[in-house]
Amino acid sequence: MTDATTPSAPGRSAVCGNRPNRAERSLIEDCAQVVIGLVDAVVPGATARDVGRKGEELLRTVGYFDDQATRVFPLLGHGFGASIPPFLIPLGDVEGGDRGWKSMNESIQPGMMPCVDAFLVRRR
Repeated sequence: MTDATTPSAPGRSAVCGNRPNRAERSLIEDCAQVVIGLVDAVVPGATARDVGRKGEELLRTVGYFDDQATRVFPLLGHGFGASIPPFLIPLGDVEGGDRGWKSMNESIQPGMMPCVDAFLVRRR
């Protein structure tokens, strides 16, 4: 069950009894729409910043940009691997700041495998 304190992520979200109500179904479908858009944005030559900008656009489209989840967890993805600092996809067009992010202006290269996530919260 998703509520104001539980984020939804497609692939990791389920409704007990597999009978979501309209609001629960909408939350999961909106999250899936954002993740599909993020996956489509991960192309050779794009940067983490480009993907983050696309994520902001997608989240605004489904109405979740300025919610609890985006303030608590302002990331949309990460790389797989052991790079320090890690490859992170920011939410929106931000500076790396003190988070230790790798340059968000480095191009995504063929063979890289970033993971994208979206965590949405719908208030009851």
